[in-house]
Amino acid sequence: MILDHEPVQARSYQPPKRKRRRDRSSPPRFRGAWLVVFLLVLLTAGAWYVTEQVQFIDFETDPVEASVRLESPHTMVGGQVLLWRGRHIANVTAEGYHPRQVEFEAGRDAPRTVPVTLDPLPGKLRVSTTPEAEGEVRVDGERAGGIGETLEDLSPGRHVVQVGAEGFEMHRQTVEIEGYGRLTEIEISLQKIVTPALLAVSSTPEAADILIDGAWRGRTPKQVALTPDTEVEVALLLPGHAPNRQTLKLKSGRQSHVATLISRTGVLELWPTPANATIRVDGQVELRRQLRLPQQAHTIEVSAPGYVPKKYVVVPHPDAPKQLFAVLQSQAKVEYSRRQKHERDLGLAFIEFQPRGSFEITTTRRRIPVRLTRPFSIMDREVTNALYQRYQAGHDSGKVFGKRLDRPSQPVVRISWADAALFANWMSEQAGVSPFYRVRDGRIEGFDANATGYRLPSEAEWVWLTRSEKRYAWGDFMPPPDRFGNLADASAADIVQPVLEEYNDGHAVSADVGSFPPSAQGLYDLPGNVAEWMHDVFLDKLRISARPEPERVNPLGEASGRYYVIRGFGWRDSGRKELSLSNRRYDRHPRDDVGFRLAYYLDSP
Repeated sequence: MILDHEPVQARSYQPPKRKRRRDRSSPPRFRGAWLVVFLLVLLTAGAWYVTEQVQFIDFETDPVEASVRLESPHTMVGGQVLLWRGRHIANVTAEGYHPRQVEFEAGRDAPRTVPVTLDPLPGKLRVSTTPEAEGEVRVDGERAGGIGETLEDLSPGRHVVQVGAEGFEMHRQTVEIEGYGRLTEIEISLQKIVTPALLAVSSTPEAADILIDGAWRGRTPKQVALTPDTEVEVALLLPGHAPNRQTLKLKSGRQSHVATLISRTGVLELWPTPANATIRVDGQVELRRQLRLPQQAHTIEVSAPGYVPKKYVVVPHPDAPKQLFAVLQSQAKVEYSRRQKHERDLGLAFIEFQPRGSFEITTTRRRIPVRLTRPFSIMDREVTNALYQRYQAGHDSGKVFGKRLDRPSQPVVRISWADAALFANWMSEQAGVSPFYRVRDGRIEGFDANATGYRLPSEAEWVWLTRSEKRYAWGDFMPPPDRFGNLADASAADIVQPVLEEYNDGHAVSADVGSFPPSAQGLYDLPGNVAEWMHDVFLDKLRISARPEPERVNPLGEASGRYYVIRGFGWRDSGRKELSLSNRRYDRHPRDDVGFRLAYYLDSP
């Protein structure tokens, strides 16, 4: 430590005056003890004072190799700095970093460690090129200088460097700048700008595929940019035309290539079945059966009412005629095959009928002449609980006075007419045939008479199947013969009244379907067991008319109504009127003695 003082002045020597001698009577040993005590006190006070006035300071620098220079008087002791109490300033420097001046406090309560972090200096960049060229350098999109110049003040990290020179393509690359004032040098290869060969390709007719050296480049007309001073093979391909191939030598700038494509055609002969089928060629109706078409893929659509349409893709050959035999399958036959498989899978049996002749439907108010001409098929027995529960798993036909109606093989009951019609549509969907009933938002809104999907039997079909000159299905007199069918008999006396006391079929409620002998047509429980929903709407406002009714052919009734016809009788019925074949009832709500069976048309009208 170096301190500043005033100049020393010389003065004459004066001998010291002699002090009076002390009384030697005091013991000298006592006087020396007082001197020792005085010195100890003085040293202790001095040590305390120094401790209060100075502090050891340790500098923690980043980077570690940084040097620290203090402007205040100080002493280095074992790597630490001893300073007087107060504010001090330190200058911290390191190579490759910005210098930093730090102000800190020294004292009893001040921190003993002073942390100092230096910021690195920015980096430098110099770009050279091969071949040598003059141009500008941009860093992160901003102009930074020229080629060959040293670019200053670049922050450490990755930067996008762009180099542009006249006559050369713009060069772009990512450069890592180290920083710390260090210089990063890169050398890049510049690529000369080459004027491409612009080949304008056109053809007659247009829209030909352009292949250049086997690679697809679009359709004519089109301009294609290519490498100049090269040879390429240009191929033009268009369906129905002969390929056009030429080898071209390209030069810089624009040039044209025009080609006329030669048409190639072939003869196509059409043989549809049925002969009156409608034929569309590429979407256009074609009445001719021998056509000359371009040699390309053509879509041939063949359709006819009542048949499943077919679609073909044909490419005519220029050297020999092609023949297309388009045989259509009838819609009814296709749906019939689907239904047959579906019914086999479910273990169901349907019986087909070809009705002929006329008959009458007798109601309480009129006699209506009817003629059936459409073949139909009808289920040989009533729909069971097990079958219906495939459609609605939670359905329960319930019990009557403890007697079960819900066994799997009993006829399903306690369903409305609409439930039965919706089940018929579900069966059509499962079989893959067109549904008979039109449904909207879960409600029946009519039917499609042309459809061959499952439906309820029409009243006319039921009457035709049960027609007889007798009053009852078994004859003209009561009671029925033994084992005729399931009626309200003696076994049901505890459940319903009245009953046929002289008849006992052994079933108090409904029996399993097919428990009794079938009719002459092979149908079980028609009538008997449970009454059945018919397809027809019940018209309750018909009045007696003196005029004869016109004959109705294949009647299906109204599209919708409030009530629907119920035909036949079952385990609750014993009266003469109820058991009569002419008896007809109506309802729309579920009942425990009304079920149904399914039917469908075998063809379209």
